[in-house]
Amino acid sequence: MVGSGNLKLLGNRAIIGAFNKRLDEVQQASWVASLAMMLDSNVETETIAFLSDAPAMKERGSNLPAKSVRPYSFTIVNKDFAAGLEVKEADVRRDKTDLIMIRARELAARAAQLPQKVLSSIIQLNGNAYDGVAFYHASSHLTLNGDTVANAIQVAAATGTTPTNAEMETGILTAIESILGFKDDEGEPRNEFAQVFTVMVPVALWKQASAALRNDFIASGTSNSIKASGFTINLVMNPRLTSAVYMYVFRADSDVKGLVWQDEVMPVMESLVTGSEHTILTGQHLYLAKRTGNGGFGRFDQTVRVEFT
Repeated sequence: MVGSGNLKLLGNRAIIGAFNKRLDEVQQASWVASLAMMLDSNVETETIAFLSDAPAMKERGSNLPAKSVRPYSFTIVNKDFAAGLEVKEADVRRDKTDLIMIRARELAARAAQLPQKVLSSIIQLNGNAYDGVAFYHASSHLTLNGDTVANAIQVAAATGTTPTNAEMETGILTAIESILGFKDDEGEPRNEFAQVFTVMVPVALWKQASAALRNDFIASGTSNSIKASGFTINLVMNPRLTSAVYMYVFRADSDVKGLVWQDEVMPVMESLVTGSEHTILTGQHLYLAKRTGNGGFGRFDQTVRVEFT
């Protein structure tokens, strides 16, 4: 911990160092990297067209079988994000180090949490996927082979929209069953080797989801089928989800993902301190966190939305 007498010694470098350290800690704890394809970007608008499946192996005849990528694509427009923290030059001079360090770390957390914020909003708004249909849909996604990918399902809850632990278990297993049953553009199982899944729930459903994933018995005398499934299922409680009737299940061990996040400019802190025009005119040190990027939907066959009804 940096003590209140060390700011003059460590100064601006210490504050930026604290920012970078917390940035790394929060990014490592985030669910984004496991559920979203993380892409680098170097232009304002990225058009991503490589979302079709590799061809299935067939007996080779006189011609070499080859396949072009699916003609669909989607566009992600990068946005500039920033947040500024001003600190009085007098506070720096009076060695208010702990408070400044705390605020620098909070600013880093804001920068690291940006993908979670953007992607959570995208999930809930449920805009169109790359095929022009609402990303979570009960019937309208079709593969090139003509198979339906229904990634919006309903599970009955006896008390309306509030599931019991057993109903939550049913919802999770039904979602995984759906993901395992999806076919790709060649009519082959899309998620044949899926072993790791993530269940994302709002705060209102966390208690039931936690019980469904961790209790040995789901109800009196009833063993927990999830624990016997052999799958690795991680739980994410996402307080950014506002609806208490939806939960989201993602495959987490595929090369392609249900979400996309791209960075054109990675999170960085810039500063205007003693000697800068800003500080001379305002008497303030300015610490500015910047990030340029955006998120979007990826493959709709990597996730299922469960609605409790």
